[in-house]
Amino acid sequence: MGMLVDSEAEKVWTPERQAIRFLSDPVPHMIWLANENGCAIYVNPQWTATTGQAHDHALHYGWLAVIHPDDKEAALAGLTSARIERRPFQTEYRILQATGHYQLVPATSNPLFDAAGHYIGYVGTITLGQAAAALDTSDAKPSKPFILSRRERAVLTWVAAGLTAEEIGGKLEITPRTVEFHIHSSARKLRSTNRVQTVAKAAIFGEIDLSRAISL
Repeated sequence: MGMLVDSEAEKVWTPERQAIRFLSDPVPHMIWLANENGCAIYVNPQWTATTGQAHDHALHYGWLAVIHPDDKEAALAGLTSARIERRPFQTEYRILQATGHYQLVPATSNPLFDAAGHYIGYVGTITLGQAAAALDTSDAKPSKPFILSRRERAVLTWVAAGLTAEEIGGKLEITPRTVEFHIHSSARKLRSTNRVQTVAKAAIFGEIDLSRAISL
């Protein structure tokens, strides 16, 4: 995911990318953004805190430096294939931590589209701790696949599409008050403070599909 100088980097900051970059800074997960060609244009502070790799060093394909040598080829090939097909991609690989030890982590990436439906790259999330826990507990129950309920995800998808509470209520055949309840409930679960942040976090964590919302 070559390194961009500041003036070049600013040209690629669409509103969608800016929102994810802004909201990813305090998130306790490793978040990255790649442009249309698969070159990394941003990693959040958690990336540097976990790996010890400076932000600028992770850009372009610098992020591969913290992937275990035996996992690099598969990680890059999987992302490249997903990018060409514009589809989500999930995998696991070992990352080098700042402590000098490798940790197996689950990684998820999703194609990103702008308000007009144009493909503008990928957003990826690496969730720390989950893979290691799963390896250490062979009989552990699978984790809950979603943080939000099905109705909450439906409501946030329509919010991302730009609909008001009244319009969403009409679509889902519920009252505007119930719509607001689901929005507030989602915000509480995602620890966000407003609708934009709630929608952005839901997209980052794979709760909603922004590309689907944009096409509605």
